Amino acid sequence: MIDDLKKYIDSQIKKKLRGSGGSYEKAGLPVVNLNGKKELDYSAWLDRLVSITIDGYIPDSIQQVELLEFLCFELLYKQSIKSLVDSEHLAINEALAKLGVNDESTQLILGKISKFSANKIDYFLLFREEIEADDETLNAVHKRIDAISDDSRFGKIISHAAKMTHPSCKYPRLNASSNPSNDGYVRTGNNDVEFDLHIDATKLKVYKFLALKAQGTSILDLIRGNDTARLSSVFSVSESRAAAWIKSFHICVFDQDAKTHPAIRQINFPVDGAYHLLSVLQPSGLVFLLKQRIDAINDRSAVTYSGKKAKKENKYFSRGYAFVPGLTVTQHGGAHPKNISALNNKYQGYYLLSSEPPKLAKRDIHFPAIDFFTQSLSHYQCRDLYYLLHDLLLGHKNDWNVRRERDEYYQAIIDRIIENMWIVRGVSEEQFNPDTTQLNKTQKTWLCAANEDERDMADDWLDELCSDITRFIFNGYEKSLGKKAFMFSDAEFKHIHKQVVKNKEALR
Repeated sequence: MIDDLKKYIDSQIKKKLRGSGGSYEKAGLPVVNLNGKKELDYSAWLDRLVSITIDGYIPDSIQQVELLEFLCFELLYKQSIKSLVDSEHLAINEALAKLGVNDESTQLILGKISKFSANKIDYFLLFREEIEADDETLNAVHKRIDAISDDSRFGKIISHAAKMTHPSCKYPRLNASSNPSNDGYVRTGNNDVEFDLHIDATKLKVYKFLALKAQGTSILDLIRGNDTARLSSVFSVSESRAAAWIKSFHICVFDQDAKTHPAIRQINFPVDGAYHLLSVLQPSGLVFLLKQRIDAINDRSAVTYSGKKAKKENKYFSRGYAFVPGLTVTQHGGAHPKNISALNNKYQGYYLLSSEPPKLAKRDIHFPAIDFFTQSLSHYQCRDLYYLLHDLLLGHKNDWNVRRERDEYYQAIIDRIIENMWIVRGVSEEQFNPDTTQLNKTQKTWLCAANEDERDMADDWLDELCSDITRFIFNGYEKSLGKKAFMFSDAEFKHIHKQVVKNKEALR
């Protein structure tokens, strides 16, 4: 969509050229000569455009309208040029670079755009039809406000939208307020949220008018404070007419309807030995504030834009970027989301964060809680070696080659023990719990990484460990082969022990 900026500007230039007979000079457009041909100087044209000032909230010249149309042009999905500049998004820099605007000129242009009040764009978008169609702009705007103020009696300012529970709920219409508190709750009062409006879809301009801001204060707050002076100043109208507008809005702003509805979820909550009926409603301001914040992370962040672009191009992105995954998109109203509430119409949907239980990481190795030789390395894990040993013994030979091969099988079992020892030591700091462990003192000394000094200073534990390993190998053969196993003698036990002792330092 970045290329759309050039298309938009070129379309505006063509309109001007048609009105001047194709002459850049008569149209007052800056040009440069490229290969003997006159072309628009985009840099000079943009600098001239963004240098236009608008003193009031309603534009009074064609040049001011052109500036406002440019600023509210959507360069990315639901992101205007003004919003991209305010968020320091790189997309606007890329768009200007494609127009041939150099870095120095780009910074000057973006600096002027950033100083322009975004509130004036909201006025333009609301009264655009009147501004572009009528020569007497202010008079047309005043008539539109007359109609909006008259329509306001059909709506109510709310904080919790009943229709987000069920579309047939026309009440309650409540505007709950609460003082902020550092209590850690996500609740009304603890976040600065937008107000909502319950009104027919054909009269949503009431909401847009009340949401307009003048010098940091919304029109809604001016009406609440009966500030006729400021309201008349904003729209250049008499105070008597401004007072009439305020009076017309009183029903919408101050009236509430506390009735409940059968379609709303009901909860009987115990209070003072009795029960109080609660109607559970959606706090629409909080719901859509969450959507705004997630969109700012996932889509509207300049860092996320650069990161996703690098990922798409399979390039390394050193800064990294945040992303909120596992979102469920919820929409109300089906094909007519406007009929739910003003905020629902504005945002079209909201997100539900993932509520899955935490996933436990699967461990390849567990630190033993009772015994290494049953939990970390069982006889079954050495079964293949025991079977090979048994096949060797079936020959009933007792020569040098058979004894050497037998000792190699014993050593292979010892090597597996040592390999698992190092794996267990690697997870000991994270998994060993001294309060719940039932390991004997020898195995604690052998397996805990924290006992390294103790292992080096003494040998008593190592002698006992060698005996345990000997018994593991000696008994493991019989348990693996069952009735097929040969009966080992005490001499064989002593021989296995000698083989284990040769690995003392490796076991340490």
